[in-house]
Amino acid sequence: MENIKVVIVGNIAFDINTFPCRDNGKDKIVVNRGGAGYYSLIPASLFTKVGIVARVGNDFNLETLKNNNIDLTGLKIIENSPTTRFHHTYLTNDGQTRTFKPEVYEETLISTEDFPEEYYNAQYIHIATNFPYM
Repeated sequence: MENIKVVIVGNIAFDINTFPCRDNGKDKIVVNRGGAGYYSLIPASLFTKVGIVARVGNDFNLETLKNNNIDLTGLKIIENSPTTRFHHTYLTNDGQTRTFKPEVYEETLISTEDFPEEYYNAQYIHIATNFPYM
């Protein structure tokens, strides 16, 4: 295994973005892969070898991570749980007024035991922001 330079510890989730009445009077809904861990991974992988410490449900497609040569040793797939979802509703056109509702599953929360020994010698560890408690 190539040495991991950067380890990112953080949430991988689905961002469900709702834009009320923006599609000919109907709500426009856009679903993206997201979470602070995910958004840190892809750009970092353009410059160095990156590993991830996270948990996802059985509904998360790993192809983008694999295609970006991200080491998935620290990624756990929880078979009996969906992936965390962050629901954003953008109430104004400029996006400044919005609501946020996390849909977090206990099984997908990261613990210290999730950090693999293969990552101990990484040059950098980035701890991405966690979801806010509501």
